[in-house]
Amino acid sequence: MTPGLSLYLDLLRVMAAFQVVIFHLGGVDAAGFGKGVLNAWGHEAVVVFFVLSGFVISHTAHTSDRTFRRYASSRISRLYSVVLPCLAITVVLDSIGMRLAPQVYDVFKISDNIDVPFARLIFCLLMLSESWVSVRFFSIVPFWSLCYEFWYYVLFGCCFYFTGAKRVVLVVVAALISGPRILLLFPIWLMGVAAYKAPVRLMWSRPSVWLALIQPILVGVAYVHFDLREWGVQPANWVLERFGYSLGWSMLVVSDSILGLSFALHLAAAKQFDGALLRLFQPFGPAIRWGAGRSFTLYLMHQPVLFVLTALMLSFAEGPWRPALILAGTVTVPLLMAPMIEVQRHRLRPWVERFQNHFAPPPAVLIQQPARLI
Repeated sequence: MTPGLSLYLDLLRVMAAFQVVIFHLGGVDAAGFGKGVLNAWGHEAVVVFFVLSGFVISHTAHTSDRTFRRYASSRISRLYSVVLPCLAITVVLDSIGMRLAPQVYDVFKISDNIDVPFARLIFCLLMLSESWVSVRFFSIVPFWSLCYEFWYYVLFGCCFYFTGAKRVVLVVVAALISGPRILLLFPIWLMGVAAYKAPVRLMWSRPSVWLALIQPILVGVAYVHFDLREWGVQPANWVLERFGYSLGWSMLVVSDSILGLSFALHLAAAKQFDGALLRLFQPFGPAIRWGAGRSFTLYLMHQPVLFVLTALMLSFAEGPWRPALILAGTVTVPLLMAPMIEVQRHRLRPWVERFQNHFAPPPAVLIQQPARLI
């Protein structure tokens, strides 16, 4: 991946993570923040994450992860190295917060999750908490998107590294396990794959390239003006009324698809501006890389930290400065935790590879190229 584009993708990742943080700050009344134009787009930021994920995973599959074994170990170690410690820390933080101010946790109706933590933990560890049923594990609400991502990794890997009947069987099995809600947003993730594979000279004229680059602004204005989010939820309501099945986090699939397509076109066009992107963002490169390296932990851990800080403030502190302290702590604590959590990726990977070797020894000659590109 070219330097300018890589830096730009990291910046987008940081911006999306912070948008999710301030969105959730507005969702906790006791924290003292309200909903406004600046913090109302948390779900839309997750759509950005999905497209970015498809783009980046497609890149790693074409470059560094040349075999399915390596692809699997990379994805598992990256995901679980953050998930495992974050789930454990969430249990501790929520246990403290619920004792101090249980009313804070009523906003997401999660106070009853402590009653059956083990069953919920199993669902989360198997990435099944958003498949056919929706299971929430304490206050770590952003975990839902990781369950989606996990099955997108599985589906993509089955398509990318296998051929023939084996590919068909694996894809069907993975699709049946993941469930309809996760599958509904899979095309959005694949838009990122398409943006990566799009030729650098995709557009036939310079004006069309610029239009593709800036059109998310126009789409965003239309999204707000015409209230596409409310319009997009109508099909989900129809499914609920007709079949009694909730689409959950996929209820905005129509409007999410519009946003995903817009952002994918933007990324396809951005590939043609690598030099300009590098000149524009290189002075801020160290800060962007620093933030991107901590964005995963920030994304996953900010809500448990937000809840426990709000509970602490309600119990021990009053004053107009409370929202500022909660905001500072919600951002700072996960960022400080991130280096200790993110480094576990390199420690977990050897264990994953030993597990692979125990149950499926590697072939005598490794395949250097994927069996067939998706």
